[in-house]
Amino acid sequence: MINEIKIFCPYANGSLNVKHEGSCVCYKGRSKIPIDNVNNIDEFINNDEMKKIRLSLSEGVWPKNCLPCKEVEDLNQQSARNNVARSLKFKNKKWLIDNLNDDGSINNLLYLELRFKNTCNLACRHCTPAYSTKWNKVVEQLREQNYYSKREYKESLTKKISVKDWVDFIKRQIESDAFKKDPKLLFYIELTGGEPFFQLEFYDFLELLNELPKYKERIQICITTNGIIADRFKKYDLKKLLSGFGLIWIKLSLDASKEFYDYFRQGGTWKEASSGVDRILNNLIQTNKKKVSISVSPTVFQCLRFDDMYYDFKELFQNWKIDNGKISVSDIFEPTYLKINNIHPDLKKILIKQIEKSKIKINDPMFNNMVDLTLKQLYQAGDIREWKNFCDMTQRLDKIHGKNVFDFFPELQEYWSK
Repeated sequence: MINEIKIFCPYANGSLNVKHEGSCVCYKGRSKIPIDNVNNIDEFINNDEMKKIRLSLSEGVWPKNCLPCKEVEDLNQQSARNNVARSLKFKNKKWLIDNLNDDGSINNLLYLELRFKNTCNLACRHCTPAYSTKWNKVVEQLREQNYYSKREYKESLTKKISVKDWVDFIKRQIESDAFKKDPKLLFYIELTGGEPFFQLEFYDFLELLNELPKYKERIQICITTNGIIADRFKKYDLKKLLSGFGLIWIKLSLDASKEFYDYFRQGGTWKEASSGVDRILNNLIQTNKKKVSISVSPTVFQCLRFDDMYYDFKELFQNWKIDNGKISVSDIFEPTYLKINNIHPDLKKILIKQIEKSKIKINDPMFNNMVDLTLKQLYQAGDIREWKNFCDMTQRLDKIHGKNVFDFFPELQEYWSK
């Protein structure tokens, strides 16, 4: 057991992030260990690369994989590891430290994030073929460009490790001595996509867990969804499948105000997204402890409509009768033309002033987190070449989707392609 950890990261000591293309200790990981390189769940968790990452952090050396957090902390901002260290799912620091062995392996997981497939019913502006099958049709029409490539991911992650294997693994974690010693400790599962409600594996997973009611009581489950088809896929009894968890968290991936939702997220409407979550909350999980958040990945479009998003999000929380609603904010890493530090420098100055004024005017902790993280990125130096790429790709996507950016954001014309 390692007695001293110089860079403490809850993700490294108790988490696993598994996507269809690879795995890492968390969603921020700069590189993924390919799925083809592992044969069972233990190899996901304690392969040589994972152990090196943990040992490097314990010795006070940032591994390459963890540089996204270091870069944020060098700017005196809160990184993903800082934020998660304060969250309920990782509140037991001693448990996490004791979980790490001298060779860099860990004994148990506390947090598991799974993406079974990239199957999705939408093609959102900030997404890619890696996370949406709908994007493959877009890529076919783009041609001769470097930002996207087709990724069908026809074979699910479960071709390598079955849904039953994952459920059996979760059962073993909850049966372990570490969980028995702390009866209040919950195992945390986050299911993302693609769109989970559009994937058969998602329902298979819930059905197998439903056979283990005593274990469900020890599980916090988070579902990231676009809401469009929530509870409307085939004929599953979701009321039964979503009941009985220690906590259920619905994370609505929205990324827009009412005004530009139809522009930003291709294939759905604001009403469909919000009513999908409404059905889940009111018809399916009335007896659960529940939490709801709205997620945003800021691009130039979001920066131009900050106030609108806040008031529209607040209205949704009120409609859902959620007092502790949260806005979750994520950085965009690719394609690079969408990173908001690459906004045209003249427009960037205007946006910084506007967003700073919004923070003072609104003064809501729920909103301030989104403001602070966005301003952090706006303050960073950008690349004017990426702004030109943004203008070019936006217009190319507009042609494919039958939209015109200036119908939604007329103020962009002044800075277009400059």
